[in-house]
Amino acid sequence: MIALINNPKNTLTYAVETNGKLVSYNSSLASETLVGTVSGNAAYGAFYYNNYIYITTGTDVSRYGPLDNSPS
Repeated sequence: MIALINNPKNTLTYAVETNGKLVSYNSSLASETLVGTVSGNAAYGAFYYNNYIYITTGTDVSRYGPLDNSPS
């Protein structure tokens, strides 16, 4: 795992894994949902900024959000 991200926009916790998967967990960490996978299947870093989650790969940056509305 590269990062665990909590944010002020919703009650979910997000995990970014080294294989490029973005996974969300509910507030009690009892439910796990695969959100998606970055191209190249490898992530090197991740961070939250301004209502979005950014995931870095070797050559690109992927963005997921906006977290307070229907994220994609």
